[in-house]
Amino acid sequence: MFRLILLLLLPLLLSQCKTKDYLTPHEYEGRIINFGSGGGFTGKSTQYTLMENGQIFKDVNKEGNVVGIRKLKKAEVQQIFDNYDKLNFSNLRLNEPGNMYHFITMRSQGKDHKIMWGNSATEGYKELQLFHSILLNTVNKSRTDQSQKVKITK
Repeated sequence: MFRLILLLLLPLLLSQCKTKDYLTPHEYEGRIINFGSGGGFTGKSTQYTLMENGQIFKDVNKEGNVVGIRKLKKAEVQQIFDNYDKLNFSNLRLNEPGNMYHFITMRSQGKDHKIMWGNSATEGYKELQLFHSILLNTVNKSRTDQSQKVKITK
């Protein structure tokens, strides 16, 4: 009888120990990099979110709904955040959107630092463009590597 009760309660007890796999960007308190592009005739914007815990999300509409794309390895995430710091983007003041624009926003300790540039404001910002391309390639690579998608709403 004791074994039966133990077998019935064991899954319940183990499920309480499991941590939540997916936090949304809205409830995450660590550092976050938002990046993407937008503009043009339709004004459509595409935004991705990389959280310091490795989760990547895509914003799917203006209501704040996001789709989880996948979780990156810790070393890869650390490299991305280290590059942001080493390239000193937190001190870069650039807000020159054009008809088509690109952006990177770092959210840290409740503060946002946004960098935005258009196609005409590309001279002298090769590191910024390369960093943005690496972020987009990371998302595109993760989309082809895995089909793990979780729809999460605000």
